[in-house]
Amino acid sequence: MKRFLVVSSLIVIFILIIVEALTFFRQYTSFSKVITDTSCKPPCWQKIQPGETTVWEAVSILDKTQYVSGITQWDERYGSRIFWAFQYPVRESSGSIYCTDDTVIAISLLTNGSFSLAESLEYFGEPDYLWTGYKETSERHWLEVTLGYPTQGVFIRVDIELSDETDRSLLAHMEANNPVGRVIYFDSTQYDYLLDSRILFTEDKQTILSRQQPWSGLGVISYSHLMPN
Repeated sequence: MKRFLVVSSLIVIFILIIVEALTFFRQYTSFSKVITDTSCKPPCWQKIQPGETTVWEAVSILDKTQYVSGITQWDERYGSRIFWAFQYPVRESSGSIYCTDDTVIAISLLTNGSFSLAESLEYFGEPDYLWTGYKETSERHWLEVTLGYPTQGVFIRVDIELSDETDRSLLAHMEANNPVGRVIYFDSTQYDYLLDSRILFTEDKQTILSRQQPWSGLGVISYSHLMPN
């Protein structure tokens, strides 16, 4: 009898461990709960609406938002910026809100690869266009691809790792499983201002417009135009 109870207890403990592990796995691998927030429709996020929500309202909402911590705010040349970090089990790393004239104009979420390009296209639909930028550090180099939804008020950034092989052909492959690195929601009426001001991007507006190309689906992207002659 005693042996039976011991074995039964071990079986129950084992089942509980499996359940906990599966719960953790689902939380960690499921499509981003931050991006698929259902409280409002993009470009609104957590009821923070670019073009309408004030700085004070945004801070108040963030202060009550689950998994958000370390909220800080400071002045910038264009107005002010609010920054925060996401806590476990959320896979996204951090977020920023950009404000002018005491009003939110853009929300940037560093998604940390919490979902794929395929999931992004399923959720947001196909973009109007894309543009590319070449980035490098001492350890890696990659293609930064930005998908634009100007009327929806959404930008999606996808990083594509480059290699010696891609450098020989100057062709990169944009694939369904490419991780999304950043999602930006913005006030669509401020689209030109956001490109002119360089608040969100390091490139100037002229460079961005010169690199824009219509969206034609997944596949090969040439980056020969980004390399020095």
